[in-house]
Amino acid sequence: MNKKTLIQVIVIVVAFGAAGIVLYNGFFSNSGGTTAETETVQPIDESALLPYGDTLNFKGILYKRPFQYGAVDYPKLNPNSEVGVPVSSLITPLPSAPAAK
Repeated sequence: MNKKTLIQVIVIVVAFGAAGIVLYNGFFSNSGGTTAETETVQPIDESALLPYGDTLNFKGILYKRPFQYGAVDYPKLNPNSEVGVPVSSLITPLPSAPAAK
């Protein structure tokens, strides 16, 4: 092996080793040195569990049509008078090549 290939192999092996160490520490880390913080649970008002009322009414969600197609009528475009380029000049024919003699 030449030097370039050897350096590439070493860099790849070191990168995989470092990734393995990071993953191992992430999965199997002991947090024995740190103290665990406890959260206090606040009592909740049971009447405020449902955000939009006090009953489970799914009719507004199940039969709702969020998309309204055709809700806006756009004005029609008249290409003859409202567009400045005539249709015949959009695609121009290629000039014919002179005949070879």
